[in-house]
Amino acid sequence: ALRSAQPEAWREGHRRLYEHLRGKAKKLPETIEEMGPLYAAVVHGCRAGRSQEALDEVFWKRVYRRNEKFNSHKLGAFGAEVAVLSVFFDPPWERLTPGLTEPAQSYVLAVAGFALRALGRLPEAAGLIRVAVEKSIARRDWNNAARQAGTLSELFLTRGELGEALTFAQQSVELADKSGDAEERMVNRTTL
Repeated sequence: ALRSAQPEAWREGHRRLYEHLRGKAKKLPETIEEMGPLYAAVVHGCRAGRSQEALDEVFWKRVYRRNEKFNSHKLGAFGAEVAVLSVFFDPPWERLTPGLTEPAQSYVLAVAGFALRALGRLPEAAGLIRVAVEKSIARRDWNNAARQAGTLSELFLTRGELGEALTFAQQSVELADKSGDAEERMVNRTTL
């Protein structure tokens, strides 16, 4: 009711909660329980209209810990990750909320797809990762596009959809070749 009757007050309330929670949380939490305030901060930041900031400053730096992927790889908190990332969509897994840069959109799609895949929600994961591949290709981000296409190949292989798995494996090799990254080329050839 407050959201529609007084949208500015609604956003301001979420902004205050966002500021409070991100300041209250441990700088780099080590447990799921300690992550709680940061998860909540991301949600309130998005509802306050600060999606890009919540993604960059809270989720990516403190929850995901950049390339460490702490939340998923160290804590195995895929359920919490899916819950937090759902706030970047309206409705969940259909449309990204406004306010994210193109690279951030690809990132959110790919990370959410990976987490959904880990939870066995394969159709939803495939849809998100497919869009992430398209967005990465459009930006000529060959490394991420190759990685995402390889992930799609593995996902379809898991589902027993061998034709789709082969198509994305071949695409991942083509994209890895465009990237020029030796490791990405090797990984995607192995997937194929």
